[in-house]
Amino acid sequence: MDELWATADAARLAPGFVEAVVVVDMMCAAELVSIRQLRASGLRFAPGVLDAASEHSLSPNEVRCRLRCVAAVPGVTWQVNCPIYDRSGRLLGIADLLDLVAGLVVEFDGAEHRAALRHTKDVVKEDALRRVGIEVVRVTGAEVDDEPVVTARVRAGRSRAAFEPESQRLWVARPPQGTLHDRIEERAFARSAYDPAR
Repeated sequence: MDELWATADAARLAPGFVEAVVVVDMMCAAELVSIRQLRASGLRFAPGVLDAASEHSLSPNEVRCRLRCVAAVPGVTWQVNCPIYDRSGRLLGIADLLDLVAGLVVEFDGAEHRAALRHTKDVVKEDALRRVGIEVVRVTGAEVDDEPVVTARVRAGRSRAAFEPESQRLWVARPPQGTLHDRIEERAFARSAYDPAR
């Protein structure tokens, strides 16, 4: 319960909606709480925070980028850190954000992406995605807080996207499954089952 209270308190003290979502996402990334636990806890969060949260985020700026994309194109469901394969089953890459309907990937490039090896991997991944008809746009760490820039880039990318029906796509997305709650519950059960104080 301490983790739930800590998450709720940190989200309440966060400077605004976006940062409250960052708190929840990062607590989930650390596998300390699940969104299901937070909903069931009865603890209070600002309206919409838990609805906007994801259990699949990997960094605070990924969360900020996602929320900019949500605001840029209302109504789009973004898959977070979603593996994409070609029709033969070869992994093309894991998309930071994927708009399944449009076939649009948004990649967040933080400072670590400037290293030569990482940059090369990014180029190879983007090329593989483009070869199967996926449109890719990139947002850098310096841009993530610039709402007009992110909005314009994401909207432009979506206007170029193929919007192919699933049957005609050369790619297949396999969104991560929501198993965080089960993993947390299993660990709690294992701890209680082997508690020497029992």
